[in-house]
Amino acid sequence: LLVAVKKDLVAEYIELTHQGNLIDLHNACEFRGFQYKTKDSCFILSFAYDKELDQASPVSLHLEDVTMLRITPRDPEMRSFKIDCLEKLVYDEVESQITFHFWGGMTVECRCQAFKLIQSQ
Repeated sequence: LLVAVKKDLVAEYIELTHQGNLIDLHNACEFRGFQYKTKDSCFILSFAYDKELDQASPVSLHLEDVTMLRITPRDPEMRSFKIDCLEKLVYDEVESQITFHFWGGMTVECRCQAFKLIQSQ
């Protein structure tokens, strides 16, 4: 799993490379929710491809062996239709920490030992 954050004059991309496929979590996916499995110390973020792109298969990012998890809720003043988009992703390789920033102000910070992408067919 490779993560790339790109910004050019036209658009911004947050792309994950999985089994040769590029998955753009910023432009092509809607954030659907999250789940924390305490027994497995696994935090799961769920996304769905935008149906306009004719790829409605679910995608989930599994953060495994979680040692720290902090969720900052969204801004209640932000209109609800703006909260399903991942705005920025920051990965700190030294700290093994990944931070997700969503439109609407919600932030998820997580330290984990590994992460994997699961794409349903």
